[in-house]
Amino acid sequence: MSEYLCRDEGGSEEKVEADSMEEALDLAADWAREGDWGDGSETVYVTVYVFGPDEEQDSVTVTIEPEEPSCSGEKHDWKPENSGCDENPGVFGHGGGVIIREVCRHCGTTKVTDTWAQNRSTGEEGLTEVSYEASEESV
Repeated sequence: MSEYLCRDEGGSEEKVEADSMEEALDLAADWAREGDWGDGSETVYVTVYVFGPDEEQDSVTVTIEPEEPSCSGEKHDWKPENSGCDENPGVFGHGGGVIIREVCRHCGTTKVTDTWAQNRSTGEEGLTEVSYEASEESV
């Protein structure tokens, strides 16, 4: 068992004990998922760098999905937003994917799914990202 140092993009650090770099990367990902990242309204990508014995180093990127906001109804009833073309309302082309806008019939919250999102830190494209927008009536 060896000690590995995990460091996130913000400079926070955590030491973990692991038998291999692979195990340390798994522990680093778990540690990142427990962190506080943004306001929780959209998908966030967190890169954790892991430093091990003998100058061994690697990194892992963790996707943190937002929690679905509460609904004034029993649960959200997502329906396509009333915009875009008649054949596919609420869907708009975006790069190699689409942006899907759905509105909850109960509370008016908008759910936006981007199937061609980009990790702003690495430039990686083709990711799926979800965000929520509060209804103007509930603000």
